[in-house]
Amino acid sequence: GRVEALVAGRDRFGNLALWAGPGELERARMAPPDRVWVLVGDRRHRAAVGATFADVPRGGLLVYPDSHGLLALAVNGGSALERVAAAPGEVVALEAMGP
Repeated sequence: GRVEALVAGRDRFGNLALWAGPGELERARMAPPDRVWVLVGDRRHRAAVGATFADVPRGGLLVYPDSHGLLALAVNGGSALERVAAAPGEVVALEAMGP
């Protein structure tokens, strides 16, 4: 129920790539449309596992596999970089929310 990964980098839209792939989510028993916590330091953010930005409402935080085969964090219509304030090399944890 938990995946930990380093932030690999960010793109010009504020999406954050993580050094983890879809297999890590699968092993942690997380899949669309599960709700998860994104933990960065002592901060906790609600997110959903999905495949496209349409899987979350505008302003929603999304965990999805990006075009490079890495997991990524994105905000529909916004910036995950601004929302979670994580820098490259920082550890991000994804944790199942439970029922």
